[in-house]
Amino acid sequence: MKKLALALALVLVLTLGLASIAAAEEEHQHSWALIDLPNIYIHQYICTICHQIEYEDHWDDCTAPDVCGGCGKTVENDGIIINMHYHTWDDYTVSKTEHWHYCTSCGNEYHRGTHDDDCDNPGVCRVCGKTEADGIVITTHWHIWDDYSYNETEHWHFCTRCGNEYHRDEHGDNCDNLGVCAECGKTEADGIQINARWHIWDGYSYDETEHWCHCERCGNDYYRGAHWNNCLDSDICAECGIPFHGEVYHINNNLEDYKLYDEENHQFICENCHELIIEKHSFEDGVCTYCGYAKSEIAAPEYKLQNLQYSGKAVTGKLVHTAGTAEAESLSIRVTFFITGNYYMATVAEVEADGSFVVEGVGPIEYISVLAIGQENGESKTYSAGELYM
Repeated sequence: MKKLALALALVLVLTLGLASIAAAEEEHQHSWALIDLPNIYIHQYICTICHQIEYEDHWDDCTAPDVCGGCGKTVENDGIIINMHYHTWDDYTVSKTEHWHYCTSCGNEYHRGTHDDDCDNPGVCRVCGKTEADGIVITTHWHIWDDYSYNETEHWHFCTRCGNEYHRDEHGDNCDNLGVCAECGKTEADGIQINARWHIWDGYSYDETEHWCHCERCGNDYYRGAHWNNCLDSDICAECGIPFHGEVYHINNNLEDYKLYDEENHQFICENCHELIIEKHSFEDGVCTYCGYAKSEIAAPEYKLQNLQYSGKAVTGKLVHTAGTAEAESLSIRVTFFITGNYYMATVAEVEADGSFVVEGVGPIEYISVLAIGQENGESKTYSAGELYM
């Protein structure tokens, strides 16, 4: 009987003891003790009550740089790596375009950045909290993008927060991954059409007359062209920058500034030197790619033979430009002398600047045919005809 009572008492004591230990583990405040751990990235603690183990990255603060504030080890002596640095920040200082912090311990400036807002909270800087009503200027608007949407030629994003579409652009691949769009990741097997190819340029290569770009990725050369000068610096090539003297070019990137000057030229104000420049049209499919002047607006030239005479030795006369806004190319006079006995001889002579001409001939002559001929766009054309009877 006494043994039974003793056993029951022992069970009661053990039960109460275990319950007390469990309650202590649930309710106690940890009492951490540092464990010396040979690790360059972390240090370790153990609770002296419940024996729970915790790890922490090495860290320092601005008043004791390179000394871990948790374990006391140093970068110099112990070779630890510290990735967390602590400061005590004041409120944000702001300007019209930026915000930044000062640390109240070391006095240094940190976290300078532009004012940006979220698309669902426009006009309020997402970092410093200042608003456009406070006089700040928002630089960037932040969105949350879904996966790319795409069609055959383009891809684009929708923001899951504001629902708007952004970043619509054509599909393009990298030169070392052909057929795969470098942005959306879709392939030609997905039905897309690649419209651009991207390279990584290593700067211009050049020789005495030309320059070109070399792609570091695919190894090919592109954009080979002749050296040229612009009006800002006639001593170097305007593209590759090497010393070069050649024809000086003027530019204006706003096509609306190009105006018609005449049938051969247009005019514009150079963006660099601000001079009035007159240059020849650059036609593509009959339309100037700069000023939009169409060749079809140029009226075909018309001519008339006047004052035809035969002196017995030569035919003289004058070719008069009677209509049209253009001049024919390579104008000449072709005279055919029909001689007695049905024999004839053809002679061609140039037209002088004033339109006059002299074509020598022989006699006796019964009949003379006179044709004014020239060229338009590389094709022969007859502009006027005359005749003389003896």
